Amino acid sequence: MRSGGRVAGKVGRVRGGGGKRGRGQGFAMVRYIDAGGDEHYVALAEAAPVPFEDGRMARNIPAYRDIAHTPGRYWAATTGELVEFESHLEEKWLTMLDFDAGVAGFSSQPMELEAADEHGPWNHIPDIFARRADGSALLLDVKNPERLD
Repeated sequence: MRSGGRVAGKVGRVRGGGGKRGRGQGFAMVRYIDAGGDEHYVALAEAAPVPFEDGRMARNIPAYRDIAHTPGRYWAATTGELVEFESHLEEKWLTMLDFDAGVAGFSSQPMELEAADEHGPWNHIPDIFARRADGSALLLDVKNPERLD
């Protein structure tokens, strides 16, 4: 199962950037943890070749008594590993991806997007990353349609 792991070294900077924090409007970075457990930062424009499907989770999914969501683990035939999920809806997406012959691999909570726009800095961790057999990718945010704003 891919989760947690050590977070160490190999933190890169974008040319002209000020490290992880303190960048102004218009920056877009991707933070991810590779299969070895090392944390990396790359500019959004440089993230396409990163094998997110092989990496570790960018955050751990909380699980405790009386929690509002239903976390768990799905054994994926595609990856041969357990993949964590945060809700039954995410579990259904993992199942659909696992049965799709056009999907070569996938991971949960694969990266953290950090950016700034006219409203200020923000960050977001997508729910699922899937790599297709043709090399293209899907980045999924799994939300109940009744809870969309």
